Amino acid sequence: MDYTILLFTGGDDLEEDGNALEYYFTHDSPDSLKDIVASCKNRCVLFDNKTECESKKCEQMGKLMEMVNEVRKVNGGQPYMHDLCSSMTVETKLKEVKTKLEKQLQEDEKEARIIGEKRGEENVKEKSRNLENQLAKAREERVNAENRTQEIQRQYNDEIRRLSHQLQSALQ
Repeated sequence: MDYTILLFTGGDDLEEDGNALEYYFTHDSPDSLKDIVASCKNRCVLFDNKTECESKKCEQMGKLMEMVNEVRKVNGGQPYMHDLCSSMTVETKLKEVKTKLEKQLQEDEKEARIIGEKRGEENVKEKSRNLENQLAKAREERVNAENRTQEIQRQYNDEIRRLSHQLQSALQ
């Protein structure tokens, strides 16, 4: 673990308990954690999650960057590469990434088409419902208009009959 730095958070909680990270490693931590810390050559940084103090934040970041530079120096400035990765060329990695991205793009486009089609179907259904509602309303208005027309026609016929009777009565 020549390249590993352990970053712990919750330093503010440890401080509230009045303990330091070193105390925790020597007294309260499980043996497995102690082994991991030892295999990392005790490269540990503790961050406070809740601090609002800019100088504390800078100090924490400074410690981390100091350790990063130390790791870089110890390892001759070479980045960590897993054995499997080191056998692959950058070109091969780029091709794999490109293939994955193209596949993801195709899947995203397919999903977008499906969503678009669903929205289109929903729009068609909604427009159809609106047209059906408009048609029903128009039919209702037509029936009402026909009923009013029939009522007016009946009233005219009654008036014509009444006037016709009056005219016949007057002529006799």
